[in-house]
Formats: sequence, structure tokens, C-alpha cells
Amino acid sequence: MSKYFTTVGLHDGNFEMEILVHSSAQTKEKAQKIGNRGKFHIGYLYEDKLVIKGNALTIKKEQTDKYQFRVCREWKAVVCDEDYENLTWDDAIKYLIEEENRTLPFTLESYYFRNSQTKPF
Repeated sequence: MSKYFTTVGLHDGNFEMEILVHSSAQTKEKAQKIGNRGKFHIGYLYEDKLVIKGNALTIKKEQTDKYQFRVCREWKAVVCDEDYENLTWDDAIKYLIEEENRTLPFTLESYYFRNSQTKPF
């Protein structure tokens, strides 16, 4: 029997963090319900962890199989996957602080969910 992985994309403008929120839904419909839930709507990024509002989920920096950072450094009205550059956790924090002049914790808001039968990261 196959299982589905559900990820949620959190973002602020051209900065994105995709996180694994569930890895064992037995049907596509169950995976979609998980992704559609509002419980992964807001995340707070710290130097060493991401905490979803309401403590629904915490992902630590060392859990590299549970997240992926991406940034599109050129502002475009329409972007595609090729426009994004993958970042490590340290590079993502450095980008936010040094290039975007942001402070931590940094708030990210969800804007998509994805379901797949293959491990995302």
C-alpha cells in the first residue's frame, strides 16, 4: 500500500520554506485534508527552529529531511521553479538578516500545499 507525503509552502515575498507536515496518509484524499487544514498557516522562523503557530509543529535546523529553503533573487510577476535558488538553513538566515534586513523570529505565511508519493527532500 502506498503512502502520501504532505508538504506546506510558507513564504514572505520571494523567500520560501517548504516543510514536511505529514508522511503517512494512506490515500490522496486524506493527504489533501491534511494540507488544507489551517493549522499550518503561520510559522515563526528562529535561528535554530521553525515553530508553527499554536505549537502544531516544530522543525529543528538539524532535521534536514523535513524542510527546504528557496529564494528568488530577481523580482518577477510570474516565477517558475528554475527562478529559485535552494538555500541551507544557515544561508537562509543570513539572507534574511543581511540582504533583507529582517529580524528573528521571522514570520512566514502558508500559500500552498503539495502531496506526493515520493519523499520530498
